[in-house]
Amino acid sequence: MDAAAREARFAQIRADCERQGWRSEDHTISVVRANLMAFVTAGPAAVLCGTLYALLLPDSRMVWSWRRSALFLLLMLAGIFIHELLHGFGWGLFVRDRRSISYGVLWKQATPYCACSEPLSAGKYLVGTLMPFAVLGIGLFLLSLACRDRMLLCLALINILAAGGDTTVAWMLRGCRGALVLDHPTQCGFIAFRK
Repeated sequence: MDAAAREARFAQIRADCERQGWRSEDHTISVVRANLMAFVTAGPAAVLCGTLYALLLPDSRMVWSWRRSALFLLLMLAGIFIHELLHGFGWGLFVRDRRSISYGVLWKQATPYCACSEPLSAGKYLVGTLMPFAVLGIGLFLLSLACRDRMLLCLALINILAAGGDTTVAWMLRGCRGALVLDHPTQCGFIAFRK
């Protein structure tokens, strides 16, 4: 679904909900502000994971070679796409129509995205929002501990910070319990609908 179609569907769903007596609340921020907030919402998790690793495995070393450097760069690039696929997977668990999930790039901000154009409960929306943080961030961190691998730790920390926009949206979801949440098609965040 292209940007114009996503925006038209968003406007239609919003109008339908408001006609049915739902009150809408805007919970969006600019991509720039979301990126700045990433350090506030995801930064502490990255610091905590790095500190835990250093405390639990003080004797582990970083071993780099050109092959490991190439692998690191490849995994970092793959992580960008996997991040968006994980959003789609998380939201896809709850949508009625899989075509409600779309992927693309906001070229003006050079930001890849995954969008869900179907309203979900706040809890279900949260699952899809935090899936990349959980899998690529915390999951890779736990794997780095198990493998005693600092390269995996670096990937985990990068992915935790890369999920900073998502942790910011998760922070914005507090207080939306009981609301229906509709992903915004062009901005970071969502519209919450309440009766």
